[in-house]
Amino acid sequence: MQGGGGSWSLIGRPIAREVPAIGSLARLVERRPVWVMAAVAIVTVLLGCGMKDLRIATDAKSFFAEGDPEIEAFNRVGDRFGGIDSIAVALRAADVFQPDVLRALDRLTAALEQVAGVRTVRSLANIEDLRASEGILEVTPLVTRLPATPEEAEALAARIDSDPLYSGTLVSRDREVALILVQPEPGQNSVDVADRIVRALEPERPSLPEGVTLHLAGMPVLTRDLNEALRRDLGFLVPLTLLLISLILWLGFRTGAGVLLPMSTVLLSVVWTFGLMGHLGMPVSQLGAIVPVLLVSVGSAYGIHMVARYHEECEILSPGAAARERVLRNVGLAVILSGVTTMAGFASNALAPIVRVAEFGTMTAFGVGVALLLSVTWIPALQRSILGAAARPRTRVARWIDSILARLATGGRRHRGLVILATLAVVILSLTGLVRVRTDSNFAYFFPPGNPTREAFDLIAREFGGADTLEVMVEGDIQDPEILRRIAAFEEDLSRSPLIHDPLAITDLLARAQRVMHDDDPAWDRVPETREAAAQYLLLLSFGGRDLLEPLITFDASAAKIQARVDGTDSQARRESLALAEQAVRRHFGDRSHPVTPTPVQVTVTGTPVLGEALVRRVVRSQVQSLAASFIAIFEVMLLLTRSPLHALVTTVPIGLAVLINFGVLGWAGIPLDVITVLVSSIAIGIGIDYSIHVYSRYREERQAGRVVDDALREAVTGAGQAVFLNAAAVVAGFLVLTASAFGPLQYLGGLVSLTMVVSFVSAIAVLPGLLYLVDGRPRVAPARGSRATRDRRA
Repeated sequence: MQGGGGSWSLIGRPIAREVPAIGSLARLVERRPVWVMAAVAIVTVLLGCGMKDLRIATDAKSFFAEGDPEIEAFNRVGDRFGGIDSIAVALRAADVFQPDVLRALDRLTAALEQVAGVRTVRSLANIEDLRASEGILEVTPLVTRLPATPEEAEALAARIDSDPLYSGTLVSRDREVALILVQPEPGQNSVDVADRIVRALEPERPSLPEGVTLHLAGMPVLTRDLNEALRRDLGFLVPLTLLLISLILWLGFRTGAGVLLPMSTVLLSVVWTFGLMGHLGMPVSQLGAIVPVLLVSVGSAYGIHMVARYHEECEILSPGAAARERVLRNVGLAVILSGVTTMAGFASNALAPIVRVAEFGTMTAFGVGVALLLSVTWIPALQRSILGAAARPRTRVARWIDSILARLATGGRRHRGLVILATLAVVILSLTGLVRVRTDSNFAYFFPPGNPTREAFDLIAREFGGADTLEVMVEGDIQDPEILRRIAAFEEDLSRSPLIHDPLAITDLLARAQRVMHDDDPAWDRVPETREAAAQYLLLLSFGGRDLLEPLITFDASAAKIQARVDGTDSQARRESLALAEQAVRRHFGDRSHPVTPTPVQVTVTGTPVLGEALVRRVVRSQVQSLAASFIAIFEVMLLLTRSPLHALVTTVPIGLAVLINFGVLGWAGIPLDVITVLVSSIAIGIGIDYSIHVYSRYREERQAGRVVDDALREAVTGAGQAVFLNAAAVVAGFLVLTASAFGPLQYLGGLVSLTMVVSFVSAIAVLPGLLYLVDGRPRVAPARGSRATRDRRA
């Protein structure tokens, strides 16, 4: 190394020449610390004001881009048929046909009809029935008087059991569950309506008969519960993360400044990030719970390296300006490169086809950039102006960490063959798990087993074939008998599938009307054979009110809707159900290039199962895109750093191993790849590469000072190891906090990221030195005098 006049970069040139901005930045911070702190304070106030405009959005539709074809179709069908975001209230009892249970059902139905924003309420207590009186079709209540005796209740049960329009749709076939279906008014916020329904039902629960329970399901209810859980998560997980990382910093540095400096940068980065989200109108989704935890865990790392190197420099120089400037010159570039690679990892999600994932990638990259900027400006300014220059000697914990790391590095070098064999075994095991990875997008499964929300969805899936509704809209001349026959045949096709349950269409009502008008003769239980008959029955049915026809046919008879239940809890079953529905559409209606109907029709298949499957496809595409983008970006940065393709490849081995192990665990543990766990790889790449960068940076510094490979590797691990260890410990602790989340996928993400961080850290300390030793080999020249930092520390 060149005396004291210049510090060497990672590629053998003085940093002042390679990156002159670092020297200029060091002088600016040292000479104008108050300016730096004032600028930070002003930006904090300006951005922080945006936090008041933050809102929460957790519904599945919000994960799609505006104008997305699947969302356009979903909304178009909802607009034509008064909305399809229905809410299901399930009343469960040993036998719902007991008189006291039926009275409770009637009270609940009446209570829900009074809730603001509710358009229709349908249950066994108010469902319509078709009767013929003197040649006139009448639409009357099925239950005109609630049964007062068990005998009357049993007679009603027999009536319902024999009618496919009601059995299996409003009452489960085992008679244990009765549904109340609630449709919000068009234009109303369905989540707000769901919240009002929950509050309206609370006073009714104490008066329910013994053994009777209520369960709520439907997308609006799920979104409401997700919002509430997210608020609780943010209020609990963020303080816990701050506490744990502060404890780690205290154990590592044993100084107030060692805790305050890194923590202040991450708190500011959280404020800046959430403030910007508020200004831009970006909502906080399920991924929002990750953002503050991630910024606190990752952002503290840059401060850790700055503070740790400052303590190290103070063992050589007296604390003060010289030590601070040398920190920026020696470790500043490594910190900046670590930040850039982390930002690249997160930014790889910015082009994801899932809106909330793209927003997550953009804002976390911004937040990491803020933490990085503050680490090289705010921390030195605080040290200069407020906290003083004092630094404590290395603690017992620090010396213990150095000892453990030195043993790891030495063992990795001495037993390179064993390490390589063990690594290959892990790779093979992970590859076998990779082929077992499955995808999922069921937001109800964000909640763990036993959670009331998940239990409600599981109950309806078990008793009624699914809480998700498949919606098929047929647009055309619906009164055309041929179109009606094709709708009936399509519905019959769906009903034969064991994966699709209880399809319902306007043809069912028309066939029922025709049968009733012909003395209930089963031979007439079919769709009308003429346009005139179809029009007449539709007119008679319309006298029963909009509630009867509106869900199935438009007022002008230009569109009809077939709806059926699909089990959304099983991704494979859902996928097969949609394939069957698409095949049935082509078989009975053809397509634009090969129409099979006498008059043109347009068929739209939508509903929550379609959105779920579309989200799965985007999850897979997002994973492939983010992996490719992040690995390319990381490799390019490492290539610029090392100026050697071989060294660049070697330094990315630890993170590649961590990502592969992540997929292996996903497969072997049966953890689904969803909108949350899809982020693990990009997070692991963005953060995990930091450890390799810092070890390699110190290794190059020692090598440029003239040390042989073996000595340079040992000094690299012990020199950078403490900060890398504290960095990894902070990240692991922060993400382990997510295992206390209310969301199952966030729990998985916390555990998986923590695992990948441990793998990345151990690989950087034990595997990377062995690989570098193999690549660089033992030089034949004698050891040089060593780096200034190493030599002076030994003295």
